[in-house]
Amino acid sequence: MNFLCTLLPILGIGTLVGITTSIKDYTHERIFKNGDIILGGIFPLHLVKGNKSCSDLRSSVLILSEAMIYAIEEISKDGKILQNVSLGYDIRDTCGNEQEGVSIASDFVYENTLKFDPRFIVTNSCRAEVTTSKPAPLIAVIGGLDSRVSVNVANVLQVEDVPQISYGASSAELATSDFTSFFRTVPVDTFQSQAMAEFIGHYQWTCVAVIGVDDFYGRSGVAAFVTAANETGICIVFQELFPVHDSEVRIQKMITTLKSMEHVQIIILYSLVPQAVMVFEEAVKQDFTGRTWIASDGWSESSVIQQSRFKPIIQGAIGFGFHAFRFGDFENYVTKEPCSGQERISQEMYKRDFNNGGVAYVRDAVYAIARGLSKLLNCDAKGPECSAESLSALRPDDLLTSLRKLSFKGITGQINFRKGVVEAAYDIFNLQETKYGGFNLVQIGNWSEGSSGQKLNVLVD
Repeated sequence: MNFLCTLLPILGIGTLVGITTSIKDYTHERIFKNGDIILGGIFPLHLVKGNKSCSDLRSSVLILSEAMIYAIEEISKDGKILQNVSLGYDIRDTCGNEQEGVSIASDFVYENTLKFDPRFIVTNSCRAEVTTSKPAPLIAVIGGLDSRVSVNVANVLQVEDVPQISYGASSAELATSDFTSFFRTVPVDTFQSQAMAEFIGHYQWTCVAVIGVDDFYGRSGVAAFVTAANETGICIVFQELFPVHDSEVRIQKMITTLKSMEHVQIIILYSLVPQAVMVFEEAVKQDFTGRTWIASDGWSESSVIQQSRFKPIIQGAIGFGFHAFRFGDFENYVTKEPCSGQERISQEMYKRDFNNGGVAYVRDAVYAIARGLSKLLNCDAKGPECSAESLSALRPDDLLTSLRKLSFKGITGQINFRKGVVEAAYDIFNLQETKYGGFNLVQIGNWSEGSSGQKLNVLVD
């Protein structure tokens, strides 16, 4: 096979993939398919560049959105979980921007609820009326990928009790009682920090620096690492948070300080990709090399970071990422689809981005919704009599109640929304240069948390 034409269905989404627009003029392009019930999807398919344009396509996230579509189609075709009920989808692109996430979530809530409620009629308008022809209900939202966007989306969706299941947001702050309709299929980052501390302790690195972006993700991660470091006897000689926006001056001073601390050889960075890029751009300017960076899951596997200009800085970095569980059916699907000759996905891109373990977490999020609906509609008892006719009075808050009681075995392990926890498992990578000048993420260990306790397994010493 010359090209991985298997991802043609993704590239066929036309207007969404082709966006090159400004955030100001963004119009919520989407991938949509109707059904008896609609699942919303929130994915950062593009990145916002410095000039605020939403243009850089993230092929690794594109694959995640296709995994959501595949899981929905799989459930509909199988017919065992939801008999005679078809699932549709409404997938939107946030461009990794929290304001866009809020706007999209507001759109979901308006289209699903407020548009049909007489309490929210626009006053003083000749057009003031309540829409009566209600489309299929949007019952839940899958997303977002990161904690910053997910927090802002959650604040909007929970106003109308719309369930949200994230496939990537790990901040511990999302586990508080402030977020009443939020669930996730990934572990809270407290476990990641414990894994990092145990790994550092294994190599007897005693003096480290920890820095992070000042948002829900960075604050939570840094705080958890400080706690874990204190428990394992690791000395933190430098600790700092830098702002999400207008952070150039702070990052410059931070790198200058770290450069002067020659005894600190290990630096842990909790951030998302855009902020990590800013840190490494400043490190290049100051020729700050010769240290080992430890990457949180927010940027550890990003191809955006693996640029030749950053090579002197990041070569040899250690990365932590959610364990890459295999979603075998999806992998078979994308490797067996016949070629048309019009594909734009190369073998290299496929190998780099498909091995992203996130597809399994997306799949389990979709299946959680389906299982929650099945219990709500009593499909196990009704069998073939379980149908879309039962949906006329269905509301998102009904599903929310069902999800809070849900526990099932997914691809990624046991998911227990009743307790609000999922099993924690991480892969540990080393960023190594290839003979062709690129990078490979070479697995050097793993860490898991389960009934038998926490376990660090180092493959290479």
